[in-house]
Amino acid sequence: MVRTKDSVKEKDVKLILQSHDSDCLAACVAMTLDLSLKEIYDFVGHNGRAILWPNLDGPEQRRGFIFPELLPLYLVNMTYPVEIWKETEHGPEPTLKHNNVELIHKAMSTRPGIVFIDGKHCLAWCHNEKMAFDPIGFKIQIENLDNVDLFIALY
Repeated sequence: MVRTKDSVKEKDVKLILQSHDSDCLAACVAMTLDLSLKEIYDFVGHNGRAILWPNLDGPEQRRGFIFPELLPLYLVNMTYPVEIWKETEHGPEPTLKHNNVELIHKAMSTRPGIVFIDGKHCLAWCHNEKMAFDPIGFKIQIENLDNVDLFIALY
């Protein structure tokens, strides 16, 4: 499962389809590390399908995945994810707000990664092709960052 031969920066992303409505993050990690979904599931110890919240609708019912449980996959593959949130704030009230759109643009021009959209879905980003790979089954260009909440750049 460890891929140390090629730098993640030089790899092109290959589209991997998510296997259910709650594993887009697992599929994006698989795409960016050139792993299979089975390898992701085996490493984490589950496939995200378990229904934990039956009173909710659709994908919100399922366990799904969170980034901290997938982070060790990057570390064992000598790849270091860096979160760049579109907006950040700090300090006491009133907080200082920072818009990081320019920083995201710079990172996306040189780094592969994962794009989080509208807090509900993510896409694998291939900086070589300047395309986002949607695990639902298609590639798209990202014209603007209006819907982007977070970009995880891979180093």
